Amino acid sequence: MSKIIDLNKPLSDEDKAYLTERSRLDDIALNERRFGEDGSGADPEPEEKDSDDDAVEVSEDVYNHVVDLNFDELRTELSKYGLPSDGDDIKGMRTQLAIHLQILEDERVADREADAKADAKHKADPTK
Repeated sequence: MSKIIDLNKPLSDEDKAYLTERSRLDDIALNERRFGEDGSGADPEPEEKDSDDDAVEVSEDVYNHVVDLNFDELRTELSKYGLPSDGDDIKGMRTQLAIHLQILEDERVADREADAKADAKHKADPTK
C-alpha cells in the first residue's frame, strides 16, 4: 500500500511511522529541521549544512521516483542511463540520477513547447 505524504508541512506521528517503516529517515530529518521536531517551527539551532549552492531542484515526479528506489533498483536505473552505479553512496547516487532525470524531463518539456509553437505558427500561416 502506498501513501502520499506532503513533506512541505510538519509530519504527523503517523506519517513519521510510515516513513520510518520504509527507511526514509532522511525525509523525517529534513522535515524536522524545517518545521521543528514537534511541527511548531524550525529548530532554533539547525545542523550546519552545505551551502544552498549544492541544492538541486527537481520536479516532484522525479523526486518521488528516485526516493522510492531501493539500492538495487537505483543501481539498475543508473546503469540504464549509462551513469556510474558502483559504490555505496546511496545519497550521491540518488542525486546523480535525479539530476539526470530532471535534465531529460526539462528537454522533453522544451521539445513539446517548441512543437506547440511550430504548430501554432503553421496554423496561423499554413503556407509556411
